[in-house]
Amino acid sequence: MLSSLSCHLQRELETFREEWRLELRQKRSPVRKVNDNRFWQVMAIWTLPDDVMCEIFHAAAELEPPRRASVLRAWPELDTSRMEHLIALGWIRLTHVCQNWRAILLSMTDLWGRVAFTFTSRSAFPTLFVRAGGAPVDIDAPLDEEKWPRCEALISLPLARSLRINSRVTPRLHAFLTLNSESMSWLRDLRMVLPYDKEADLELAQRNITIDAPRLECASFKFCRGSSITLSFTTTMLRHLEVRAEYSVRNGSHITGNYAWIIALLRTSPLLENLSIVINPGESVVDWDSLLHGTSLQLAKLRTIKLEDSSYSHLIPLMKHIRAAGPPSSLSASFGTYLGEPVARLLWQQYISRVAEYTRGFVGYLGRIDHNAFFLGATKGTKRLSIRSLPNSDVDPADLANTLHDQDVDRALAIEELVNMVSLNVTDIEYRPPRDPRPDYEWFSTLADSIPNKDRIEQLFLRVELNQDYVWSSRCRERLLRPMTAVRTLCLLPCMSQSSCIEQLVLCHMDPTFFPALQTLIVRLEMSTHFEDHARLGE
Repeated sequence: MLSSLSCHLQRELETFREEWRLELRQKRSPVRKVNDNRFWQVMAIWTLPDDVMCEIFHAAAELEPPRRASVLRAWPELDTSRMEHLIALGWIRLTHVCQNWRAILLSMTDLWGRVAFTFTSRSAFPTLFVRAGGAPVDIDAPLDEEKWPRCEALISLPLARSLRINSRVTPRLHAFLTLNSESMSWLRDLRMVLPYDKEADLELAQRNITIDAPRLECASFKFCRGSSITLSFTTTMLRHLEVRAEYSVRNGSHITGNYAWIIALLRTSPLLENLSIVINPGESVVDWDSLLHGTSLQLAKLRTIKLEDSSYSHLIPLMKHIRAAGPPSSLSASFGTYLGEPVARLLWQQYISRVAEYTRGFVGYLGRIDHNAFFLGATKGTKRLSIRSLPNSDVDPADLANTLHDQDVDRALAIEELVNMVSLNVTDIEYRPPRDPRPDYEWFSTLADSIPNKDRIEQLFLRVELNQDYVWSSRCRERLLRPMTAVRTLCLLPCMSQSSCIEQLVLCHMDPTFFPALQTLIVRLEMSTHFEDHARLGE
């Protein structure tokens, strides 16, 4: 009796379970499995409040790569804006998911303000501009482009959160920056590019244009040959400044005045943290002392400095007038290049004199008491020389070697690559007189002798091409490398010639007096694809 009742109850329980499972299957999509919980996760998203969804959409937009490059990054040679928009701006596609998401996203005017003026397709501008709804906007202003919506941009200028201008020096540029009398109180990021202009309006270039942006934090300027402009600012909040100027006129007194606005901006920027100045004044010399009038620049917050000098205008006087709380944590000083390209207009004797003065001015920043790692790179014939000092790496020295290998000797480091590092770069002129005597590299000897704390270097990274001048090699070996008695790790990096890595040891001779404390030797080799194919076959 009891057993039959038990069997009956068991059958009833199984029937109930089957009915319950069937009900669950009917509630779910017929293509989903019972154990798949993704459906319930989606259902959970539908129940989130609108303010939470706004935060999620904001995060999705922030995680995408920005429309513009970083303010202190090298300018791209090609316009990849269309490709960037195809890859990015995926958050716009979220408006097509459902009516609820569309309504939430359309109400987020700040997101639409980012793309109203920066979206590649001009036909989409009216729709995007309406969706911005008076929110702060990011404005890209190619003023020379006829179809660009100039009137709407002029109206929106007081709401500009970032402003990028690309224009020749014309009345249109002057009008765009001066017609609207309202303050740009939202502006945080300003980038201005003046391309090459052989018929620039010199009278217009002398007119002062005031950028009334009291909260401006980042500013970047690129002035190509033939273009110049006089600017003044109301901001005292500037933290990042980058100037690349190729002022090229023969009147030296006139060219000095072109840099006066830079000094004025530095004087009103006590919060400045990153400074990058790259100049090529042609055959003129900038008289920084007369611009500074014997007074110093008070920049107590300055941490990173990048200076690139085309070998005609020494930036040493400017550096001497900067007063910070201490030496900059990161410094890059390059001589003989403009935007990484050699500038060879000096006579040989002038070059020797000026490179010696330049290296004397910056060598004291190398070899700090906390810098126990050292990098030496030289291309063939010492056309490019790079010396860097940095703290000991907490990670494997081989990993640091990979990083240093990726940073080419024949280019100056970008400012975002300068992390707790001092870099001194010298580029030789490409032309020497046919009967010029063999160089004695006295300036390099002075440089090597002046580097402090060489006996504290523990990690040494070498990337030196073969076929160096014998005089330079011997001076490098005796004046620079031999005093490094505390080196424990030596890393040889491959050069342009693939097989030259091991042969760099000729610099050291590997006699007992060289690196007596050496414990680790790291050799980074690169194999060609052809060699790798044979290696896989066991040959």
